[in-house]
Amino acid sequence: MSIRLGEYIIYGELFNKSSYSTHGFLALRGEDDDGEDDMYLRFELTGNCNADLRGKHIRFEPAEDDGTQKVMPREEFRRLSSFQNGPTGTMTNQGWVRALPCSVDEFVKRSSLGEPPPTEWRNHFLLEWFGQNGRVTVEIAGALVEYCVREGDDDNEDDEGDWEPVLNLALPPDFDDPSPTAALQ
Repeated sequence: MSIRLGEYIIYGELFNKSSYSTHGFLALRGEDDDGEDDMYLRFELTGNCNADLRGKHIRFEPAEDDGTQKVMPREEFRRLSSFQNGPTGTMTNQGWVRALPCSVDEFVKRSSLGEPPPTEWRNHFLLEWFGQNGRVTVEIAGALVEYCVREGDDDNEDDEGDWEPVLNLALPPDFDDPSPTAALQ
């Protein structure tokens, strides 16, 4: 069984600066509104990220709080080890996924009334590893993903460094290829 953490993510950071070493942390939304029940999960993994994230320090978060983010029940917190180790799986910001512009509950209600909302293509952020709790995945549609160009100054707490977006270079599935050779295929 897989543990899926994407719907609970507040933010996270990942470091893959050394060969075959990937580590970082995730902040997961808890049941308390003031953040006291939030969980911080650390991971130290053996292996590299995919080519688009390899060799980078990245940070990520959901693009917006659109009602799909959930709170992680206390019982789930207890079952999940707060320190994860094991081998990496797929770790990439490349690819596309269809996303709902509303919550799943609203989608089901609207579908039962015969008016499903349209879906849209969003970039697919995926982290996967195999730890002591089994397969763990973080999947976020349309995540804000940035990599560090210049690390911040440790002596100056206001200096967070310089960050640039990690671009999704994969073409969306419904992309019309305007190249002349596309018509010949």
